[in-house]
Amino acid sequence: MEISGNENISVLIEYIRHRIGKARIGWHGQRALDCLTIDPILPVDFIVSCDYGMDVRALESTRKIFSIERKHALREVWSNESMNQALLNGMRGELESYLSDFSGINFIVCYRSTPALESMEKESGNVVILSMANDIKSFFDDKIRLRENLSLIGLPVIPGITGKLADMEYDTLTDILGSNFILQFPIGSSGNASYVIRHRESFENIKKSRQDATVVSTKYMDGISLNINACVCSSDTGVHVIPSYPSVQIIGARGSSHRALDYCGNDFSFELKKEELDIIFEAVRRIGHLMHDFGWKGIFGLDLIWYDGKPYVIDLNPRFQGSTQLLVDIQLNMGLVPITLLHLLEYIDGNLPDALIERAKKEAYISLKGAQLILHSLSEVPTSVKTTVPAGVYASDGNEIVMVKDALTLSSASVDQFVLTSGNPFRGLTVVPGATFMKMHTWNRIRDEKNGINEGTQKLVKLINRLLINGRKDSNES
Repeated sequence: MEISGNENISVLIEYIRHRIGKARIGWHGQRALDCLTIDPILPVDFIVSCDYGMDVRALESTRKIFSIERKHALREVWSNESMNQALLNGMRGELESYLSDFSGINFIVCYRSTPALESMEKESGNVVILSMANDIKSFFDDKIRLRENLSLIGLPVIPGITGKLADMEYDTLTDILGSNFILQFPIGSSGNASYVIRHRESFENIKKSRQDATVVSTKYMDGISLNINACVCSSDTGVHVIPSYPSVQIIGARGSSHRALDYCGNDFSFELKKEELDIIFEAVRRIGHLMHDFGWKGIFGLDLIWYDGKPYVIDLNPRFQGSTQLLVDIQLNMGLVPITLLHLLEYIDGNLPDALIERAKKEAYISLKGAQLILHSLSEVPTSVKTTVPAGVYASDGNEIVMVKDALTLSSASVDQFVLTSGNPFRGLTVVPGATFMKMHTWNRIRDEKNGINEGTQKLVKLINRLLINGRKDSNES
């Protein structure tokens, strides 16, 4: 089957499926629902995940599920190391048995790979991972190395100081960086290794607990926090870095999280001018080409602060992102090239049609609509979920939420509805402080100008939390 010069999405999906043949397709990631980043292109046969909510039960009707949470009935603040440990311990034998019972190839797409999964690939003979190896991913994870690389490729860097935390003094830092500054450890995601320092006490507490750590302290820049998905891929004309339209990140939103720098979601409703996108996409292109020089291919993401007409990159995410599933759903709904189609073509074929690449580059300038909010447990102690809130499309009159129909994705909802999905906990599940309950997807804007969430969204979050925690609506709460 020939695809040279083709930019038709349906034809290219058919081509990928033809190339895969009778092989099985797996998804490996903390959230089972993220399999929908690839499922519309390559239907997923099995999922290896941390969570097990009502959305996963819906996925399970046609897919084999391997879940940490299902075994323990406890929802933790899951990480990629949770996935790695599960495959080093109890889950490995069950998964290996399933994979070895199949006579063909098991292709596995990873949110990000793990050493344990890679050892299974090496030993099995019928497992092929369609994602970059963990060692190169870990290389790009380092925030200090990122700052060094930004300078090398001519991108702006937020003013800061790098060194041993034990050698840093609060007064010196505030003299140089200002009364508010950011303290970052080299490795972390979703804001869990970054802190806003607003007073001496918080700095001294962190310093006392992590004196030997190397950190970077940077100036606090009150700009717009943007997130971008992108893909490094190849064609007959060379290496290309294809961005997607940016979303505004929802950070530390009231009602969603207690931590000032926690990642709480994304909103695509923020519109940028073409000349602004040109500057941002040039930064993405430079970073993508740098990554390619070190062997990278496929999907990656960037977090940046858009400030005074400049893109200050603060995080390089060498993996799929929390925003990728929503982005792909919106792209498919609008008839645009999904970013994961490019990723899969790169791994399966390695030579994309130039017509597709040019189309995807042009479509990156098309503004998108849609938003998501991550609902975290705000309790200071483990909480038992009192009411099951199924995955589906919902409506609200401001006083209660009403389920309209079963669904998993935003594309199933109209503009006056919203979707609750991705991890919807069962009644009785214990959720630890800071862990995720689920996500809310909507076509409407949810952020306010301070990167928090607007009033209407705050009311919805309260209604949902009441159901989960109290098991009923409390009309006396203001």
